[in-house]
Amino acid sequence: MIWKEIGVKEGSYMCFFNPSDTFKKYYYYMVSCGYYQCDGQYNIKNEGTRPPLFFFIINGSLELIYNGKHYTAHANDIVLLNCYKPQQYYCTDNCEFLFFHFDGKYATNLADHLIEQNGRPVFTLKNAGDIYHNINEPIMKLCYQEQASDAFLSSVVYSTLCLIQSSNDTLPASISPYSDMAAKTIEYIKNHIEQHFTLQQLADYAHLSPYYFSHIFKKETGYSPLEFVSITKIDYAKLILRTTSVSVSEIAEFLGYSSSASFINAFKARRGISPKKYRDQITFHKKA
Repeated sequence: MIWKEIGVKEGSYMCFFNPSDTFKKYYYYMVSCGYYQCDGQYNIKNEGTRPPLFFFIINGSLELIYNGKHYTAHANDIVLLNCYKPQQYYCTDNCEFLFFHFDGKYATNLADHLIEQNGRPVFTLKNAGDIYHNINEPIMKLCYQEQASDAFLSSVVYSTLCLIQSSNDTLPASISPYSDMAAKTIEYIKNHIEQHFTLQQLADYAHLSPYYFSHIFKKETGYSPLEFVSITKIDYAKLILRTTSVSVSEIAEFLGYSSSASFINAFKARRGISPKKYRDQITFHKKA
């Protein structure tokens, strides 16, 4: 729907969602989303009564006060806020951004984890373009009142958060211990973690023969390309298991495994225990 409030300019949209109680119990879900063009009158202050909030700044800058500190987010920056904590965000000039509120079991834990890992709520990421493309089309379609399932909205939320995690796991190019070829391949794997990779696909991406690519990649990283893919997928799985109630079969599908059994076997090979036992251990330690 077209949205009007102080500081929000014509051409801005916002929409709300209300998934079923069952969906809310087990999944991350989108509460609202929108596209805003704002001027210097836009100023939102909240004492901590809203679910986590994601921004992608398209143009201009957004000011925010979070945990008692002031930050500025510029074009192509991402902002992540746990809005169950007091926060304020406002514009001093024109600003254009996409956003969504999300919630669900452990949603605040994951937001806090990503912010703590980054050291601040403003993220300047190398894969910002991938994140923009991941959210822009779905949000704009929703703003123009196209219908979407709860599962689809949840996948947009979760894939966006995983892309943020992915970029945080990647060393900046200036301090990367790898060559440009290996660093770009690693980033490509992490940004397309849902794919089922073959050696030929990765070698084609690096513009090398499979044999030479494997030799160079293992020499630099200590792992064969497909072994690195497996390790990266299991690391993603661990994050999902720690921070959500998503089922093992859904994790397997999300990470591109051919079946739940193949995912469970891969996880046990890396961790020595099943995904379920891993989640149970994490849950037990949290309760303790």
